[in-house]
Amino acid sequence: ILWNNLFGEIMNNGKQRLNVSCNSFLEKFLHAKQGETHTTLEQVKRLFRKLNQMEMPNHAAVNNNNHTTNTANALVPSIVSSTSRNNSYDNSIHNGNTNNDNSNSVIDDSRIDRNRFEAYLLSKENDAFSPNRERFDRRLMTRPISEYWINSSHNTYLTGDQLTSHSSVDMYMNALYRGCRCLELDIWDGGDTIVSTTSTSASMASSGAAMSMTMNSQLTSSSSQHQHQLQSQQQSPSPASIAQSYSNAPQPIPVVWHGHTMTSKILFVDIIKCLKTFMDFHPLTYPVILSFENHCSIPYQEVMAHELETILGNTLYIPPTDSKMGRLPSPEDLRGMIVVKGRRPDGAIIDDDEDEDSDDGSDDDTERKTASMYSESTTTTSANSSSSKPRKQRTKTKIAPALARLTLFHGCKLKNFDESIQSPSHHMHSFSENKVKKLFRQGASRMWAIYNQSHMSRTYPAGSRVDSSNYSPVLAWAGGCQMVALNFQTQDTPLKINDGRFRQNGQCGYVLKPTTLALKDELALENAPVSLSVRVLTGSCLPKPRGQNTGDCISPYVKVTVFDVKKEEKESVISFTTNSVPDNGYFPIWHNAMDRERFTFMIDNADVAVLHFEVYSKGDGVGTKDEFIAFASIPMSCLRQGYRSIQLMDGNNTRNGPFSYASLLVEIKMMRVPVIVEI
Repeated sequence: ILWNNLFGEIMNNGKQRLNVSCNSFLEKFLHAKQGETHTTLEQVKRLFRKLNQMEMPNHAAVNNNNHTTNTANALVPSIVSSTSRNNSYDNSIHNGNTNNDNSNSVIDDSRIDRNRFEAYLLSKENDAFSPNRERFDRRLMTRPISEYWINSSHNTYLTGDQLTSHSSVDMYMNALYRGCRCLELDIWDGGDTIVSTTSTSASMASSGAAMSMTMNSQLTSSSSQHQHQLQSQQQSPSPASIAQSYSNAPQPIPVVWHGHTMTSKILFVDIIKCLKTFMDFHPLTYPVILSFENHCSIPYQEVMAHELETILGNTLYIPPTDSKMGRLPSPEDLRGMIVVKGRRPDGAIIDDDEDEDSDDGSDDDTERKTASMYSESTTTTSANSSSSKPRKQRTKTKIAPALARLTLFHGCKLKNFDESIQSPSHHMHSFSENKVKKLFRQGASRMWAIYNQSHMSRTYPAGSRVDSSNYSPVLAWAGGCQMVALNFQTQDTPLKINDGRFRQNGQCGYVLKPTTLALKDELALENAPVSLSVRVLTGSCLPKPRGQNTGDCISPYVKVTVFDVKKEEKESVISFTTNSVPDNGYFPIWHNAMDRERFTFMIDNADVAVLHFEVYSKGDGVGTKDEFIAFASIPMSCLRQGYRSIQLMDGNNTRNGPFSYASLLVEIKMMRVPVIVEI
């Protein structure tokens, strides 16, 4: 139908239209329907050459309406595969061409047939996510780091809930490979031990072996490269420094865990070794920020500082003495470096009443009380019993100068934004999600956005989220917050929204904030509303839940949601759902009795709003529930209009295995709504 509507079913000579020329494709489709007004005829010719190099099937199949049709309709995934493997129009591979009308004829590269047009519709080149926004642009990386959204995680070490789950070094590697560039470590005193030079070397070798297992599951490098890398890592500390640091005297051992809970503990040093391995394999990565929640005494802090410097070496960013003055460095300045966020006082002592750079604020009282109740039901230890008592007394915290010297970002408590804006640029604030909502309710979001132009902020989930669920990051993004920390172990909708945001800029973990958040004029923070219309047309090669190879045919339906922030400074979530298509995940077509459903949204803040697609399989309502299949999140600022493909991801934000060809075909229309100014 789309082919006939665009180009006409019958040509001027009265014959049926079997193909379309470059000029017609450019003018009638790309310019008129897709809004790609900057696309040139030469680019279309290169695209046609690539499409004509595809091998096309040449036999009949049956579609979901039980009508016989050419397999180009039903087997689009096999055609799209050669398109999706390569995003460049110029680097296609010749696979041996055939033509459905006459396999012996010579293909005219200035024209494409209907089958290749359908292949293009579902291909990566026709993605609704703008390739210009998805592509990495190094020219955008030279602004101060405060002008970027940064992919961030909360309690990175946890594998599950906040009370009883295990802690694992592997979670840091998982977060890094999902694009995270701000990792959290809750560090506590872990006791003393006697460590000799021999046992230290053995410990490093053991840790290296564990890291090798992790890296083998994540990297495509050969095993010999891994072994060489791990050996060089083990040899990085000099013998003199090891002998000096690890004598036969008791050595403090900092550990990482969620304090006052039943979660397990892991060694601080193992996490640092893990990070060093990642940086060695990815030396050009943009800065990885370590968010320290430091509960350690001075001896343990000194060990932390020593291990950071000894293991990380030149990859550790040590702020120069004059870094307290002037603007913050850019991601390009910090490329290939690990940056520490913690406490950097002028003296060795911090008044805790002035420090709020911790997830242990009032919002976490609920979590710790819950932890105490759980502990008291399973053990009678006094340490867990005491955690139920609110600890609000004013105390003094000492910071080891050796650790403070390595810290760039200094966390401090918010008194008022007027005062905070005048503070040194390396000072920063942390807020719980409830505090963020309060800032918006009180009308302080604009001042927060202005503060975030030159300073850093971090937000984290409320303490009541003991199940490690996530909050929507959209509201904090609207306030200009750089580090919106989420629980990466929970693959829920907020994390998928986060995946969509940081799909931009080559998935490097840094996205330049929009200009509306970079200007101090309050009027600049206003956005013209956008009317968005979405129509879900078809799907292609939708896999079974979790990519399973066996099981019943799925009955897919699509949930379309827009996450936005309204002018009343309230978060808005609006969803629509298609009907389900029974027993057809291969090539489902969505429609109702009269016309295909069109979903309409009014978007107030297009700079931060996100369009979210989720595909589910309908349960029978008795023994089986609806099951998640795949998703795609697209920031409104990256969305392209027209007839577009939606490249679907699995729950891990990848397109591997059975998800390699999963996609939707949708129609998207966008229009700016004129703003009427009252005089």
